[in-house]
Amino acid sequence: MLTLSFYRIRTCRPETLDGAAGEALSRESYGSRERPDCTLFLWRDPDGEPRMLQFLFGERFIEWSDGSAWIAGDTNRHGQEAGTPGHGKGVRTLQGRRAAADDAVLAEGLALLAGAELPAELRPILPALLPRSGPRGDAREH
Repeated sequence: MLTLSFYRIRTCRPETLDGAAGEALSRESYGSRERPDCTLFLWRDPDGEPRMLQFLFGERFIEWSDGSAWIAGDTNRHGQEAGTPGHGKGVRTLQGRRAAADDAVLAEGLALLAGAELPAELRPILPALLPRSGPRGDAREH
């Protein structure tokens, strides 16, 4: 399997989201050098603790939220063929969220992340969020 190496995407626009407890969560974005269709988003609370993670790959995604099990799904572009009218146009949306125990999409996404080369700021965080054995399981305590 291809080893992905991620780099931080810097942007000038504000990268915040309101969390469930009303706190402002800051978003970090990471891209893959080897696969431009792979993007990782991490949201942190004001104390720097991870609260949410989304990994998009090949028009599919896996997602973790603090206190929740991993979920998986497809984007609205999944299944479209390149070169067809409308392919890649408009906003990408995440849809088809589903609990992901024994899900092939979750297994693929976790395998890509588990073998990835990570920037220094992600090295202590990401492995702690991945399930201990296979794609099953709730979010780990960290």
